[in-house]
Amino acid sequence: MLISAVFSLCSTLTTLLLLSAPFCAMQLALCKLCPWRPLQFAPLVLFGGGFLWSWWYLSQAYEWENLLGMLVMLPCILGLIGSGAGWFIWKKRPRY
Repeated sequence: MLISAVFSLCSTLTTLLLLSAPFCAMQLALCKLCPWRPLQFAPLVLFGGGFLWSWWYLSQAYEWENLLGMLVMLPCILGLIGSGAGWFIWKKRPRY
């Protein structure tokens, strides 16, 4: 039972990492190429705002209207994971 739960968790995390990798690359490129700090945080703010909007929409909508909230929420979750990972990698990189 425990082994199947661990394998399930590992496969879910692997899938999330693979799907959020383009957002991680985008965040790393923004951190490297753009010195203006607010623009570096723009993806995190946009994806966070989209996630909060879709969460609000899911609480207000009914039946088929919930599909729009889910269609917005999934890319926002992937964007938050990828952008957060990219920002974390950028901050923890070795500096020379």
